Amino acid sequence: MPMLYDFTRAFQDGATCTAGKHTFTMQTMRIGDLTVQTGRIVACDPFVESEASPLVAAIPPGEYPVFLSRATIEPNHQRNACAMLKITDALPVRWEMAMRPEQNLANLYFVDAGVGCFMDVAAAQVLDARLRADEMYHENLIDALNANQYVYANFALTPEIDANCIMFSSGWGDGIYASFWGYDADDHIACLVTDFQVIDARVNDRPASDGDDG
Repeated sequence: MPMLYDFTRAFQDGATCTAGKHTFTMQTMRIGDLTVQTGRIVACDPFVESEASPLVAAIPPGEYPVFLSRATIEPNHQRNACAMLKITDALPVRWEMAMRPEQNLANLYFVDAGVGCFMDVAAAQVLDARLRADEMYHENLIDALNANQYVYANFALTPEIDANCIMFSSGWGDGIYASFWGYDADDHIACLVTDFQVIDARVNDRPASDGDDG
């Protein structure tokens, strides 16, 4: 039986999510709007995989809000549990792993700098060119993150292109993570979520009644 996931609760303010014996309270932050020019999204660690291929599925070009799901680990200590690119207001009813053309389940979202991001492939190409041309250009990304306590950054790639890269710290840090497309009841893509494995979003092993209220 395939593993099923549900990230809906992670983006409900005040909801509780678990990981093992631990229970976390969730808080949602809107951290910017992503400019999508081509409809092809790159989800990666921008410091080490700016050349990554875009995800196979595409979305309509436009401007889309990006949200962070923040898990309160203990008082005054939060971690980014998930990041969401919200495409429509529809409620996701199923989730499907978002893959690149060359990916398989053993080689997903590799993070080596403690940071993930969403960006259009056109923005990724500009960012990759800048990083290759200037070995110190990554300092601009670090400065943008530091301006928000290294929680997130909305990094503009102008003037060459009217696009941006929205970055966020990756849960517990480096690792291999997966992204998921959320599909609505009409089987249209409603959102894209990257899971940083802070909370347990699996539903296969969840008890029949776990106290969820939505």
